[in-house]
Amino acid sequence: MAVLRDRMGTAESELELPAGARVRDLIRVLSEERPDLAPYWQTIRFALEEDYLGPDDSVPEGEVIYAIPPVSGGV
Repeated sequence: MAVLRDRMGTAESELELPAGARVRDLIRVLSEERPDLAPYWQTIRFALEEDYLGPDDSVPEGEVIYAIPPVSGGV
């Protein structure tokens, strides 16, 4: 999502999450760090390699998690 990338000022971001963090924790941290972008995080799907992640899925340590915007528009 070019709008989100432009507003963040980068295509990538590195975060420190506690051990055992889940996708919902990732969304919370992103929303806390960038409250101006909080509405976006609820419409974006997150993925690890080819697999979509749900809110209760674990975020493995050291892995790259991809943010995938809605393909037909959205926020």
